[in-house]
Amino acid sequence: MIEEINANESAQPQDDTREDEPDAACTVVGIGASAGGLPALQRFFATLAPDSGMAFVVIMHLAPERESHLATLLQRHTAMPVIQVTEKTLVEPNRVYVIPPNCNLADTGTHLQLIPLEEERQARAPVDFFFRTLAEQRGDGVAIILSGSGADGALGIKAIKEYGGLLMVQDPVDAEYDGMPQSAIATGLVDVILPVEELARELLTYQQNRKIIKLPDEPAALPDEDQDALHQILVQIQLRTGHDFSQYKRSTVLRRIGRRMQVTHSTALKTYLNLLRRSPAEVALLFQDLLISVTSFFRDRETFGILEGEIIPQLFANKGAGDTVRVWVVGCATGEEAYSLAFLLLEQAARLGYAPEIQIFATDLDEQALRIARQGIYPAAIVADIAEERLGRFFTQEDDHVRVKAGVRERVLFALHNVIKDPPFSRLDLISCRNLLIYLQHELQERVFGVFHYALRPQGYLLLGSAESAESATELFVTLDKKHRVYQRREGASAQPILASLPAAPVNAPRPASAGVLPLLTRRSGAALHYQVLEELAPPSLLVDEQLMVLHLSETVGRYLVPPGGSLTGDITRLVRPELQAGLRSALYQAFGHGRATVTPPVPVQFNGSPHLVSMAVRPRQQAGDRRLALVTFLEDESGRLEDGLDSAEVRERDATIRRLAEKLRHEHEQLQAMQEEHETSEEELRASNEELQSTNEEYKSTLEELETSKEELQSINEELQTVNQELKNKVEEVTQAHSDLQNLLATTDIATLFLDRDLIIKWYTPRVPELFHLVSSDQGRPIGQLKPKISYAALEADAQRVLQGQELVECEAPSEDGRWFLVRQRPYRTADGHIDGVVITFFDLTERRQAEQRKVRLLHEVERQRTLLRTLNRTLARAQEHERQELARNLHDLIGQNLTALSLSLKLIQTQLAASSLAANPVDATLQEARRLAEQLTEQVRDVMSDLRPPMLADYGLLAALRWYATQFARRTGLTVDVQGEQSFPRLPEEVELTLFRIAQEAFNNVAKHAQATHVTVTLVAEDRYIRLSVADNGRGMVLAGSADPEQLQGWGVLIMRERAESVGGRFELQSGPGQGVTIAVEVER
Repeated sequence: MIEEINANESAQPQDDTREDEPDAACTVVGIGASAGGLPALQRFFATLAPDSGMAFVVIMHLAPERESHLATLLQRHTAMPVIQVTEKTLVEPNRVYVIPPNCNLADTGTHLQLIPLEEERQARAPVDFFFRTLAEQRGDGVAIILSGSGADGALGIKAIKEYGGLLMVQDPVDAEYDGMPQSAIATGLVDVILPVEELARELLTYQQNRKIIKLPDEPAALPDEDQDALHQILVQIQLRTGHDFSQYKRSTVLRRIGRRMQVTHSTALKTYLNLLRRSPAEVALLFQDLLISVTSFFRDRETFGILEGEIIPQLFANKGAGDTVRVWVVGCATGEEAYSLAFLLLEQAARLGYAPEIQIFATDLDEQALRIARQGIYPAAIVADIAEERLGRFFTQEDDHVRVKAGVRERVLFALHNVIKDPPFSRLDLISCRNLLIYLQHELQERVFGVFHYALRPQGYLLLGSAESAESATELFVTLDKKHRVYQRREGASAQPILASLPAAPVNAPRPASAGVLPLLTRRSGAALHYQVLEELAPPSLLVDEQLMVLHLSETVGRYLVPPGGSLTGDITRLVRPELQAGLRSALYQAFGHGRATVTPPVPVQFNGSPHLVSMAVRPRQQAGDRRLALVTFLEDESGRLEDGLDSAEVRERDATIRRLAEKLRHEHEQLQAMQEEHETSEEELRASNEELQSTNEEYKSTLEELETSKEELQSINEELQTVNQELKNKVEEVTQAHSDLQNLLATTDIATLFLDRDLIIKWYTPRVPELFHLVSSDQGRPIGQLKPKISYAALEADAQRVLQGQELVECEAPSEDGRWFLVRQRPYRTADGHIDGVVITFFDLTERRQAEQRKVRLLHEVERQRTLLRTLNRTLARAQEHERQELARNLHDLIGQNLTALSLSLKLIQTQLAASSLAANPVDATLQEARRLAEQLTEQVRDVMSDLRPPMLADYGLLAALRWYATQFARRTGLTVDVQGEQSFPRLPEEVELTLFRIAQEAFNNVAKHAQATHVTVTLVAEDRYIRLSVADNGRGMVLAGSADPEQLQGWGVLIMRERAESVGGRFELQSGPGQGVTIAVEVER
């Protein structure tokens, strides 16, 4: 019921005034779990789609001092990133966030933030902590409780429910540990109870429904058809529950109907209306959602501080020991606020020298919440809301819960009561009605204010919620503390409460637009009419439970009840008129003890001095799973007074009978008095024994508290060990897999490997090791020195000792008995922390490699021999070529050269003779002149060829002079600029070397002229201590050398010829070039 919300309404998302709701980018799902939670989480995320659009925050009980691997364990079961929160982290959809050890986790609206863990283990409730922050920041988040022991989460889900969120719990049958699921279910607030896999699927459906089902914030924005459906929904609630919500704020009612539509997958108001008509259970669930029985101890501490310091002392003022402080808590929900006020009142009474009676009336419409309140049992997590001193004074420990002590519970009377239509309590000192009025329309608020004014004593106090105000009722109440909503009854005002039942719709409400739909006031259903006629014409009745407490009264039963003096009681055997008490006790005993319905004999009862015969019919109600109740109906002969129709003889006989019965009753009373005195004596003795037992009980209680603390610690350690055990199981699986991989790797590599410990004892070896040692399977565990190896390696143990002392690698090649060669490599065996714990020896078969190396050596020797032979042949060829050049040059000089010279002289002589004759102008002279020129040109060409074949400068002046001479000739022929660099003191070299270097330079000049497209050539000749270096460089187009040079191109450049010439005299030839970088050749020979 709306009365039950003892919260700061300004922070509640259901109310229209809430404007500070964060703009959450996605739905945040908080998941709480403890023991047995890891398998449930893995099943949950394995079922959940990775693109749900939701963010998931996992809160588990983790060991504070141990590293958590929860994120790693969950990552294997979902494609969503699983992140352990280590700093302030932005919340994004399709991600899983995991709480770290030794921290609480809080939702700030956009981020997750780490909060230090409480110092005392008993105060730690990380699930409750996160759920509360999630409710405050997100409003409509989702809370899921999975397997776990204890009651963590039971308080947090109340906050989620209060703010309009969804509550989902793993079916206790499906949970490995059902403590947390059972505690959550016991609150009566849970929306969905399913196995884990079905929870995941239901969550996805709920998320989809949220996107589809969109109701406006104001009912006026609804279409006519939906407004009619909303009206019919309110009618259904009234018919099924008897409670009318038509004058509650429609925006709030519509919002909570929308929430139930999402849970039941109803996409339209009409669809949901049809569901309500078919399902009375859904009507009850909607009624519960409209009530939301959520509260907590000392909620809004600042307000309770004002009550404790200023208001409650005034309640005790001018009251003596025989007086009573009377308080009414309207909308008490599960009783936390009522008990909080009881604590403050009892503490104030203890501070005074006298003790007025304290009576607190706590009322609500939610029977389930009232049942919890009467029991006074709450999760141990309330320690976060209550001071330790109050916990010890007002509570007792019961397993994972705490219970309000009986002395406090006796002072709080919890009753089913509707403040709008039921008669109020009277002569009250304080009324607390927090966060009820905000849900009522203005006219109904005014009516409730009239009820409160009537119920309060003069100078009585009224406490409202932080979002409520009595400013509209200034004629009834005076404002004492506007900030904390404390008011006082104004004297002189005359306001009488209006207690008539309210219609289902306002009398002046406009008729809905839909045809055929009438307001509830003018069109009453048969069921409602039947109920009214029963109330008017049926015999008066009341309903009692097994404890003989009155649960409900009919309107006309009051004449048969006479409340006794003292504290108000709900015991029917004390409330009923004295004449009827004995018969009623007997009938109730038959009803509850034997399940029989009985009718008591008629008993004369005095009404206004006239006796009337009254009988009582008591009928038990027993159904499986329901509370045991009994209906008491009063049957009265209404034909007239008892004496009417009786003659005087009958009257005298009756009077005599009455006197005899009275005498008998007096005698019985005396016996009862004697028995009572004996009972009092026995009670004194029992009281003394009870005091001794109480002392013993205190000792046991102290021991129990120590055991409870140890139990909590062991339980936490057990939960942590279970998580660690799961992690170790996964690690073992990984190690087993790694071992299998290693075995297959070693078998595949086919390498002999031997593992020794620090004492050089064989730990393990691969299958190929017996080929090198005389090993059998039983030799594992023997020292390596006791085995005879099949290889020649005498220093095996000594080298192993060197490795143990820190040397990283020892290698040795050793032959085997069968002629094979092995590379023996010894390395240290290191543990995970780097400690040397043994030696690993591997034996690589080098036989084929050594044979290949031997073949390579032979081939290299053969190549070298062939190269030497080639050099010899090259030198011989070069000498032969030079000899041929010399012979050719000599022949050209002796034969052709001399003849050309003679021819030129003959032509000159003829030309001279012709010049002297008269034929000077003869054309023959011109022809002779041309012939002479050609002869001289041919002579010059022959001389050049002779110089190329055997340069005269080389033999006479050495290499440097020959190069300069040739460069001049080359520049003259090609037009290129040539620069020859070298010291004038350049020494003479052996004839063969000078000739070879000159021919290489000559070939280089020819290459430049043919291929380089250069404009400049540089020749450098340097004499060093041991070497002579010749280089020829041009600035031409260059060539590509890096691995892709065309052999034909290199051959065209004469490179092979130059290389062979250099190598023929024992020199080294180099070629450097690149595209656009020119070509540089260099030859280096020994002096």
